[in-house]
Amino acid sequence: MGGRAGAAGRPRGTGPPARVHRRRGRAGPGRALLERGRPDAALAAVERGLAVADDPELRLRRAAVHLERAVGDLGAIVPAAKPRTGPEDDRRPDPATSGAAVELLAGLLALLGDPEAAEHVWRAGLDDRDTAEEVRRRLGRGFASAPEADAAPPWWEPYLEEAAATSSTCVLAGELFAVVTRMHALLAVPVVEGEARPSVLRAVMEQALRTPSETVWGADVHADFRRRLHEAMGEDPLPEGWPEHGPPGSR
Repeated sequence: MGGRAGAAGRPRGTGPPARVHRRRGRAGPGRALLERGRPDAALAAVERGLAVADDPELRLRRAAVHLERAVGDLGAIVPAAKPRTGPEDDRRPDPATSGAAVELLAGLLALLGDPEAAEHVWRAGLDDRDTAEEVRRRLGRGFASAPEADAAPPWWEPYLEEAAATSSTCVLAGELFAVVTRMHALLAVPVVEGEARPSVLRAVMEQALRTPSETVWGADVHADFRRRLHEAMGEDPLPEGWPEHGPPGSR
């Protein structure tokens, strides 16, 4: 991973400021200044405008200035994913502070329409040995926990973590819903038609089982079932490449 938050605290890839209020319409006080990276001057211009009249667009612009300043402050805290090399590293914030800064900065950048920079911030936090545990806890704050405290994380957790870090949770959810819908349709048709032939029903079930295989996470669904079946039976009864290549007993 290349690049990191610079002296001004802006992570690589964030681009020019003023993203939150870019839209058609009059320029108004402060807009050009904010787009040129001068948030303090932009705030002063906006405040002068608000002193004349209470304008919702100026209030939005003032909020944008505060967000840009927050990005700079948080970017100065976020670890740069590099090893400690000198006594100045003793001034680094504690993991809780760094973790909170990573979460807030990544969230702000995603909100401001810069998912690439948000991902970079998460990666920097996860790559820093001192903050990785706290950052991972915050990244997975909304994930369902494993059934038992000492149980291994579920197979899907890395995919959720990746989706959260890359602001692609909605894409992953859409893919999951599409797979569930396809499997439901495959299984529902023979039920509705009253199909009773075992060979047809088995073929439909095998087709439904193979539905996730085309996704990035499909192989892990099959591997997880295989692992749990092996643990329950004490042996692996499935052929290599199942369910793509043959039913159980076809080895």
